Amino acid sequence: YRGRAAAELRLREAVEQAVAQGPLRAPVEPPATGPGGEPPVDGTAPAGDGQEEAGTLRAVPAPRVPAQVEVEHERVPVDSGAERDWSAPYRTSRVEVSPRHELHTPEARPALRKVLAQVIEVEGPIHEDLLVQRAREAWGVGRAGNRIRDNVREVALALVRAGLVSSDGAFFDTVRRDTLKARTPQDGAPVRKVVHIAPDERYVALYELAAECPGMSQDELIKQACEFFGWRRTGKDIRDRLAADITALHQQGRFEGGPDRVGVVRA
Repeated sequence: YRGRAAAELRLREAVEQAVAQGPLRAPVEPPATGPGGEPPVDGTAPAGDGQEEAGTLRAVPAPRVPAQVEVEHERVPVDSGAERDWSAPYRTSRVEVSPRHELHTPEARPALRKVLAQVIEVEGPIHEDLLVQRAREAWGVGRAGNRIRDNVREVALALVRAGLVSSDGAFFDTVRRDTLKARTPQDGAPVRKVVHIAPDERYVALYELAAECPGMSQDELIKQACEFFGWRRTGKDIRDRLAADITALHQQGRFEGGPDRVGVVRA
């Protein structure tokens, strides 16, 4: 069953909400009353000529409406145990060097070139900010100023010009990568910011998650993507970015339907 994980999640949420609301009871009509407010002995209406006293109205009991219970429930991720062929754990490259030159200098570029090539091979597509961070960690530098950032960018672009690396905006990747997979953080590993995940990688996750559970709403799809990428809270920046990604997938003809029901278009 392709959408088992998402379907189990939706079913569990529905069950938790129903349990929290409790059983619904049918409204109970109050017993009819006779003169003086006493109920009639034989269960019939009180005797009379069938006319109401002048100036009076018969009291009609208001129907009882079951109280609406506002339920707060927590999303519980469901692990179906099946591996997804479109995803992979994010691997972080750890490189150590014995630098003879400071990171911001031109003399450091030969060693920096080897470091960046290795990092891009493991972590590509990788954002320029993370490339700077990996270089800083390799050199043991506490923070990166403009000169370090400029040096890292120059070496990365030199790898692009040499045909060893491809670039797409602020992202760099190896030219030997055949298939792009969406990557989820490993336990205990840092979670990437939404701006540090390449658009194409976000597209893969959104498309495949929608394919696993056909007909889910856009809001639910965004929640599923947040869980996949390890974001515990859906801030405005994340929501806006993923909503724009969904719009882009519609424009590319890979999604169909509206916000209430997102469907995938198979190639």
